[in-house]
Amino acid sequence: WNLITGLSESISIMDIVDENEIIVPNSIYSYDDGYLPADELIPGNGYWIKAFEPGTVTLDGNRRNGKSFSSNDTFEYLNSVDINGVRLYFGSLLDEHQLDQFDLPPKPPAGGFDVRFINNSRYTVEGNTIDLMNLGQFLPIEYDIKDCNSHWVLYCLSLNQEFQLEGKGSFSLDGNIESLLLKKAESLGTPQTFSLHPAFPNPFNPSTTISYDLPISAFVTLRIFDLLGHERVVLVNQYMDAGNHKIDWKSNNNFGNKAETGVYFIVLETEYFSETQKLLLIK
Repeated sequence: WNLITGLSESISIMDIVDENEIIVPNSIYSYDDGYLPADELIPGNGYWIKAFEPGTVTLDGNRRNGKSFSSNDTFEYLNSVDINGVRLYFGSLLDEHQLDQFDLPPKPPAGGFDVRFINNSRYTVEGNTIDLMNLGQFLPIEYDIKDCNSHWVLYCLSLNQEFQLEGKGSFSLDGNIESLLLKKAESLGTPQTFSLHPAFPNPFNPSTTISYDLPISAFVTLRIFDLLGHERVVLVNQYMDAGNHKIDWKSNNNFGNKAETGVYFIVLETEYFSETQKLLLIK
């Protein structure tokens, strides 16, 4: 990545003479509350530009003889989602040589607004986590799904809420979020939301099965408390893969002793989700 500035007057990016074709197509960005593709170079502004290799280009407002930089927009047929005006692309598999066109410049300093996939790109094939920086009070989102044969979901981790992306549409989220998860629904072998299912049986004696769903991999703590709020047993305290999980509680405590008849509470906690459920142990 390189930083350049414009001349004393505005020029089109088509006035960049690139004799040796070292500039990555569609890789010239300005920054204005997020990285945006530039179509002109304005005096006094800075621009990020990516090159395949070291070399020289010429900014030529008079368009003297020479081979101009080519900006070929190959993105129109791709699915897209616009987050606060920043467009990300996903879906159709691209040739490897096209992927460089979606790379983004380094993240702005703390306090700057930014939207990107966690691989520092504006493109993903099957889905990816979207990093968000310094959002406003609300987060407007627009989407355009070109491929009618695929189904996509945008999942908000902090709200444990999902949005089906079909055709064209828009919605808004609270701006106080740090990440979203874009995933292809038809390829999912995992749940779409966090969930703690009712234990079965309940009431129970001597054991019950506790089931829960994780849409993403996460560190999970699953504990049993008594009516006074005392922890009786830790059933899960580890990183778990996305998917459907279940575990049996055989009414024992942390020391292996049997619990007494009474009311207990299951508490499931992850970084993004927590839920409590009541149990009744009878004898």
